[in-house]
Amino acid sequence: MSTVLSEAVPGQIRARLSSLGIQPGQVVRATGKSITFHAQMDAAAVVVKVLLTDDPMWVRHQQAEQAAYRTTEADACPLTTARMRFGDGQITILDRLPGQVLHPDRYPRQLPEPVVRRILEHLDLIYTWRPDGLTRQPVTSTYLDRHTASGLLTSADRAAVDALLADGQPLRVEHGDPHSTNFLITGDSVAVVDLEHMGWHLAGLDWAMLRLLWGPANPWLPTELQCSAERDGVSGAYAVNLMLLACREWQIHLAEPDFAQLQPVLEANLTKARDHLHRTHRSMQ
Repeated sequence: MSTVLSEAVPGQIRARLSSLGIQPGQVVRATGKSITFHAQMDAAAVVVKVLLTDDPMWVRHQQAEQAAYRTTEADACPLTTARMRFGDGQITILDRLPGQVLHPDRYPRQLPEPVVRRILEHLDLIYTWRPDGLTRQPVTSTYLDRHTASGLLTSADRAAVDALLADGQPLRVEHGDPHSTNFLITGDSVAVVDLEHMGWHLAGLDWAMLRLLWGPANPWLPTELQCSAERDGVSGAYAVNLMLLACREWQIHLAEPDFAQLQPVLEANLTKARDHLHRTHRSMQ
């Protein structure tokens, strides 16, 4: 076992991994909360995720991810994703899928348009999927209050959000975390990984996130995503997601070292999201 794994993973968990036949390989990601590494299991390539904390939030995320992988297999998920070989309170073992990560950055530079269109087509497959077993994650007043208290969601913004939500915006299954690192590309094929946030969300969540993260360097994409929202009749939900996620992105990066570098993008995203929210609200009055 590598030095990183030996130092990071408690002996009891290392013994458990050994009993499962895990032969560790390259460490992919290591934090104080979890560690992810490539491995072999029964001569097959796998990805192993080990939870290193009992923090309730991280425990919930792990439970949600394992439930999502079980659901994708039990309810014939139309997405191409990994099969979970094993899951317990600390360890998740997934088949390792082939392919290259789309891009390593949260805010990637210009992406190949044909590849992005294939990703959009692939994500479209889950928006009409109706499985049991996934959590419902509507927008709550607590979530809205947090953004209002930060000052990012103004009183006028909050009024527009509340009005659009009062119209009964739909929930649907969304990936919930469509960062560029969660797409594996092999030729013309797309696979999707990291399902811990998959669930029943306010419709258009994935598109709003892609608009904020990928849109700045791919100027054709915002129009494409707006057309998709209009096509599916979820323009109001998409506008709410766009505004709330723009606030969340600001708060995520505010204390990070890259804030100054990202600030122009974050400010532009907030302005565009706010304009889009109020324009959508006016159009639906």
